[in-house]
Amino acid sequence: MSTKRRDRRFMKRAIEIALASESEGNLPIGSIITLDDEIIAEGNSAVLEPVYNPGRHAEIMAIRDVDTELWPRAAEMTCYTTLEPCVMCAGTLLLHGVGRVVFGAHDTLGGAGCTLKHLPAYYDDGGVYDWVGPLMPEVCAPLYERADAAFEDLPVGRNQWSEAENEDSPLALEDLFEKLDAWRRENPQTLGIRRAREHIAELADRLDDDRRDDVLPYARTLFERSGYLKDFRALKRYARRAGHPDPFEDVEEAVRENLPDIWIRRALERGNRQAAVDCWYEFEDHRRARHCADEMVAACGDEDAELLISCRLSTVNYLIGRRARRHYRKACAELRKLRDELGRAGAAEYWHFVIDDIQTRYDSRPALLDELDKAGFVDS
Repeated sequence: MSTKRRDRRFMKRAIEIALASESEGNLPIGSIITLDDEIIAEGNSAVLEPVYNPGRHAEIMAIRDVDTELWPRAAEMTCYTTLEPCVMCAGTLLLHGVGRVVFGAHDTLGGAGCTLKHLPAYYDDGGVYDWVGPLMPEVCAPLYERADAAFEDLPVGRNQWSEAENEDSPLALEDLFEKLDAWRRENPQTLGIRRAREHIAELADRLDDDRRDDVLPYARTLFERSGYLKDFRALKRYARRAGHPDPFEDVEEAVRENLPDIWIRRALERGNRQAAVDCWYEFEDHRRARHCADEMVAACGDEDAELLISCRLSTVNYLIGRRARRHYRKACAELRKLRDELGRAGAAEYWHFVIDDIQTRYDSRPALLDELDKAGFVDS
């Protein structure tokens, strides 16, 4: 495969990560690190969620994901990232000796590429030998534009300074209601998710006891739009303060779509096993499905080999998707557990189908195949 085709293939994966990052409330920036034409680490911008942390850039998160044993070969690694690395990320790549960087879009405001010709002497004998980009700017440049727009509302963004200058005192309650009403009923773009969350929390803190239920419609809307677990927990907290029962039924469809593990656990707690099974199969590929896999196995796994396999593979595929050797080893541990459970359930004949399917699906990952072989799962 030519270098250009290989670079485009890996950049497409970084783009997938960036889009997934954006869907989870973070900036749309994705990064991967490769070695021997195999992805060994992935990272996405995690600056905003689950809590604000300015150091969790995509490249930094990918670097943290690299197996320690691979760092002696850093000069052979390539970092693919949808946005030209900033000074912090470029410096970290340099210090770690990563040999090549391929980026998707120029960061016209903070990209570090312009600094590479002016590095201190310390970097002369190591660091990035090849700085390539922009690659696929037709896709990555719009991601950068969205990231730049979102940056305005960060604690260090320009909007924060302008608001600090214009708001010398807290908003009046009437103004809070007005802003949230406009956001909820008229134009969702009048407030970002984070700012709406802050206004709702402020409203909940300032309302008198006899008006605390006034915050619930806004909290419901916030969760329905964000789908975040922390917004669902906040809704439950506000409902308790207002003396209302569990608001689950008011947002049940949003919970089912965004937090299927919570929906399934509730169904199991109520003895509605078939509803839990139906929900599982509908959302078995959801990023949160694996969180309730153990409960599903405990409730019905031994009676249904297909369901048992599906539940265990939700975790296995997640770990394999992390694309690092230590995660491959954890995936093998999960597979060993599945093999034993199938044996106890009298369904051991399914085991070879499981392993054959994994080998076929991931045949382009020699490190994974090597770990499968070491675990004794591959017939010699």
